[in-house]
Amino acid sequence: MKKFVKGLLLATFAVAMIGCKASTDDGNGGYYEQPDISFDGKTFKLTGSVQLMTTAATVEGSKDYNHQNTGAFPKGRTVTLSPFIMGKYEVTQELYEAVMTGKTEGGKTLAANPSYCTSTSEAYKNMLPGEEQKYRPVEGVTWYDACYFCNALSEKLGLTKAYNITVETVSTNGNITKATVTPVAGANGYRLPTEAEWEYAARGGKKATTEQFKYYFSGATTTNYSSSKNEDLDKAGWYWYNIKSGKTESEDPSSGDAGYGTHQVGKKDANAAGLCDMSGNVWEWCYDWYDDISTKETVTDPSGPSDAQSNRVLRGGSWGSSVAYFCAVSYRGHSSPADRYNYLGFRVCRNAE
Repeated sequence: MKKFVKGLLLATFAVAMIGCKASTDDGNGGYYEQPDISFDGKTFKLTGSVQLMTTAATVEGSKDYNHQNTGAFPKGRTVTLSPFIMGKYEVTQELYEAVMTGKTEGGKTLAANPSYCTSTSEAYKNMLPGEEQKYRPVEGVTWYDACYFCNALSEKLGLTKAYNITVETVSTNGNITKATVTPVAGANGYRLPTEAEWEYAARGGKKATTEQFKYYFSGATTTNYSSSKNEDLDKAGWYWYNIKSGKTESEDPSSGDAGYGTHQVGKKDANAAGLCDMSGNVWEWCYDWYDDISTKETVTDPSGPSDAQSNRVLRGGSWGSSVAYFCAVSYRGHSSPADRYNYLGFRVCRNAE
């Protein structure tokens, strides 16, 4: 079992306990709130989503909003994205467990909650006041687990599965560590966002002003990056130096401290599109294989290299990021699709109909 290593570079519905303002449609942005997910007679809180646009959006790459890293929109690249719906929050432990309980593959039971940050863990059980365990993001999931969950959630809701998945290997922990995954064209079911979709959403999409699109962090008004301990990130995300209180501190947190580990989703400010935790809390799996992004191309709905690479894309940084910039919306991380860590989760999206 792999453990967290500090600094590892993988790189309004005003509800008081949520602390995250919902986005609204301004008449031309094409933003529409989607309700919380419901199935089996239950509605799961903190699972709503936002339709980001009703017509295709085109982003012209620029150095102005990519800072030290190129991100998905480097200068010279033009990206057009079709309308899609993005989860406002990272997938919670409660939702993951409700979907995955009882799932088996090859005679092995899949983990209903593979998370490290649970109420039974001495290192991670002490949360900050007002947080609930079930609303912490699920982590400890492989890329294969995340894709499998998307299909299982789609099945629960009567949607067409977004992937064809053939599971080959399941670990003793109940994680899928090898599988063949291919996308289903035109499916309306849940899936992982592509890297370009993720970054477009993290920047606030069409709801963002020109200035907002340049911000370092999703949901914070940072245009100048100062240091690895960046107080601007306190507004929008959880990272290594603010997990104990929500405010940047000088000393390192210790295992077992209140706040050590992940935090309930939606406790920090949302970005322009109403999406929370896109900077910090947990790194998020994207669909794409990781590779260099060409700076001179015009593409529509890119989904990464067509041929298999070693790693899949990670975005957003995490509670374990000891350099604030790892949580920047232009920073690109990556990891093997079979990896699982206590700072690695995901959010879902799907095509707009």
